[in-house]
Amino acid sequence: MDADLDGELEVVLRNGRAWTLWQARGGRCLLGVQFNQARDDAVVLIGNPLTNPSAPGEEEYADGRASRCSGYKVMNGGYADQVFTLTPAGGSLVATSPDGLVQMTHALAGGATALATSVQEAAAGPLYVRLGLSPDPRRLLMDGHAALHREHDGATPETSDWYTLYAGEPGFAAPQVTVRRGGATFVANPLNAGADRRDLALTEEVELAGDGVFGFSVELGFAPEGEAVREEASPAAPIRGLTISPNPFNPRTRIVFELASAGPVRVQVLDLAGRLVRRLADGERREAGHLTVDWDGADDAGRAAAAGGYVVRVEAGGGQASRVVLLVR
Repeated sequence: MDADLDGELEVVLRNGRAWTLWQARGGRCLLGVQFNQARDDAVVLIGNPLTNPSAPGEEEYADGRASRCSGYKVMNGGYADQVFTLTPAGGSLVATSPDGLVQMTHALAGGATALATSVQEAAAGPLYVRLGLSPDPRRLLMDGHAALHREHDGATPETSDWYTLYAGEPGFAAPQVTVRRGGATFVANPLNAGADRRDLALTEEVELAGDGVFGFSVELGFAPEGEAVREEASPAAPIRGLTISPNPFNPRTRIVFELASAGPVRVQVLDLAGRLVRRLADGERREAGHLTVDWDGADDAGRAAAAGGYVVRVEAGGGQASRVVLLVR
């Protein structure tokens, strides 16, 4: 579809809760949007259509000429504006560079709001991937970066495992984006580049670097009063509170959830193409309450699974819940 009416086709990767728009130029994500039931509205979290483009076409550049930054822009190797091949693959999207040296697989599992990215690259040196984050551009347009708040788990953003950016005040379902670095590392200098540059005033740039095979994830969501928390707390849901920790992981991760009533339970690990990798529970009866299942990163044959993104799917009581998990090696 030509979503931005520029004569070039874009690709949509979506589920019932999040919607992302991708273009071939640079293999970039133009928009990342999530619907929030409390606000009865969809809010942009990645990309910023209010910012003027750098050129009449789709170019964004990777140098001082850049006047906006969308998502997943490869900053080195001349890839920023090259035309990638976009291939939909069963709930995921594969972006491949013209020389075949860079391949990024983006997965958005059903019901999930985390966009999991697995990178395989053979370019010279580390690969630098920049994310243009703009939680609620309408709010930023009125209040600028004074509306933004930042949280991270390390002493500084670049030494952290996760970095959260949100717009709003405590007690409100504030739009927020959380980047989990997984097998990548945060790059120190570009983290607040958008806040320091007049022409990127509505965007904060977060950059990650990795080498070879690595993964990271971007969670599109809202602060605690948002839709996801209320859904998890609903007493009618047969499966509640599904979490996976650590995520990303190596070598083992723990899957925790709550059953509303006793009955058979299935827990499966699927690859991003929807193929079965591991059966962790296969219809055994479990009592109501909290359940814990571990995955050691192996398939049903006991072989180590490849690094990358996987979907953990839980089925019970006629319901289903899923989350994306990243295995790093």
